[in-house]
Amino acid sequence: MPEKVFDLLDQMTFKHDNYTLPVLFNLCAQVANDQAMNTGRKLFHEIPVSYRNDNETKQQGAVLNEDAWNILIGTCSKVGMIRQSQYIIDQIPLHILNLKQIQISLVHMWSKCGSIKMAQSIFKSVHDHDVVTYNAMINEFGLNEMGFEAIELYRQIPNELRDEVTHICVLNACSHAGLLDQARNIFNEISFKTTKILTVMVCFSI
Repeated sequence: MPEKVFDLLDQMTFKHDNYTLPVLFNLCAQVANDQAMNTGRKLFHEIPVSYRNDNETKQQGAVLNEDAWNILIGTCSKVGMIRQSQYIIDQIPLHILNLKQIQISLVHMWSKCGSIKMAQSIFKSVHDHDVVTYNAMINEFGLNEMGFEAIELYRQIPNELRDEVTHICVLNACSHAGLLDQARNIFNEISFKTTKILTVMVCFSI
């Protein structure tokens, strides 16, 4: 039972590090009951002591790498806590914050937290957009029923850069927003219609 894990954690006194913190946050997000959330909040409050400055964190062995930050960001996405999400972002070192995968994770996190404007702000801060970053933002527009914004961004992507995922994301965005005519226009413009693209359009048209 997950509850027994949290009971055990309450009895333990060791300092959490680069490996244990992300795992524990992820566990809290997956369980997502009152006890898990209380444990998560307790861990959040412990972070300031561990992250006062780079020298101290290095000495304590608590410097998080890109993978660890991705897990923490993903945890915030699952629980949708805006204040804690902003706190986590404020702790991310600049050299990590500028990594594209981290930025994509932040776009998803802010969208899940209900702050699409913050997601857009992160997206706009990406210096060199590729198909993955475009697809991520279009997908988040779709999940927030912002079909016209998804279409507008889709139109900004060079044709040679669009892939199957791009087409599926924008068609799904149209579906969430009820934009059938716009979806048909986009579908007709797609030169190579894969089975997945056809399936999305068929399901939308039913």
